[in-house]
Amino acid sequence: MRLHIILGPTSVGKTARATRLAKDTGTPVVMLDRIQCYRELTTTSGRPRPAEIGGTTRLYLDDRRVADGELTAADAYAKLRQILQHLVFRHPCVILEGGSLSLCPALFAGDALADKRVTLQHVTIPDMALYRERLYARILDMLAPNDHRLTMLEELANVWPLAATQPFVRTIGGFDVLIAWCERTGIAPGELRAAARHVAVRRALAGLVLERHIEHAQTQQAVFTSLAAHTANISSMSPAAFPSAPAATA
Repeated sequence: MRLHIILGPTSVGKTARATRLAKDTGTPVVMLDRIQCYRELTTTSGRPRPAEIGGTTRLYLDDRRVADGELTAADAYAKLRQILQHLVFRHPCVILEGGSLSLCPALFAGDALADKRVTLQHVTIPDMALYRERLYARILDMLAPNDHRLTMLEELANVWPLAATQPFVRTIGGFDVLIAWCERTGIAPGELRAAARHVAVRRALAGLVLERHIEHAQTQQAVFTSLAAHTANISSMSPAAFPSAPAATA
């Protein structure tokens, strides 16, 4: 099996690259992300909309509800191995895309890449000013999508009443700073959507989520740059060099 890994921080264009490559080659994309597999967190996790993936096959590590609890790094890695073991009989090539700070290092340290031809496309943060502008626009869309999706605030309001999973919910990027803001102001997470109707509140929340995502992205960049530099037997490769994959067999 040929594996092409597209690795990088949030909102640097990984999905667009993976989608173009998947369209050109008929290759499935497997997400290296532990949060996008939660069906109640599609907006918060940045799961791409159907129009963004253009009919390509995109596989998530699981189909979970927040009530199922956290998908640990170890469980995520085990599920990834199972998916690859299944795909090896159907596809000669697979694209892995993501930026999980726990799963991606585990992928390179474990045996999931053994006996496979692996190439790596490491996507980095562009000009920081432009990146901040792009990320801020994305966060505003998460807080107030212009389609049928739930807002990030609605997703938080829906999962917060599950007391048993609140410790997990507190660890989700974006939710953590929103919950902290609620605790400082005395506004319950379920009341955030109403509070955010005020422009000043919405801007304040967007700013908090932006800085949280920037901090996370900078950590991702540092970790993945080191990972790419110290990973043996994996070559960098442009999408143009990726071979066309034959159609999957039944």
